Amino acid sequence: MRTQPEAEWKISNGTFVMYHLFPNIQFLIGEQTATLIRIYPKLGDPSSSVTRISFYYSPELMAYAQNRDAAAKELGDVYDPNNDRSGNVEGNLEVFKSTIEDEDYVMGEMQQRAAEDGTLSEIIFGRNEPALHHFHMSFNEILGEPPLERL
Repeated sequence: MRTQPEAEWKISNGTFVMYHLFPNIQFLIGEQTATLIRIYPKLGDPSSSVTRISFYYSPELMAYAQNRDAAAKELGDVYDPNNDRSGNVEGNLEVFKSTIEDEDYVMGEMQQRAAEDGTLSEIIFGRNEPALHHFHMSFNEILGEPPLERL
């Protein structure tokens, strides 16, 4: 972006905008998309939760995707940077599943088991995880706990 005029900068080229609505909602906003993620505790099991995800697309993006998909045979590799999966629900679900469900949730489950059996006494979030920092700092604040320690 440094080589482009500031008027042409797009935040989506370098990051994504995400809001955390305490206690259980994450809202991601793109130029023509929005993703709403809601996490609910599983009744009777405080170590489990259910996640509900909704993808929203602008009418222009949906029309573009429908025209593109009508001409295409298959989705292809959703991780190929040359593959245009804009507005493709199946592609977005695959990326979400492989990143969040297959990586983040699996790691979270392992950490939860380790915390419950006493193997793990603390978790350190990387600096590349500001959303996790914010999420946990919000809970610490409402529970009257000290803020997370910055390393």
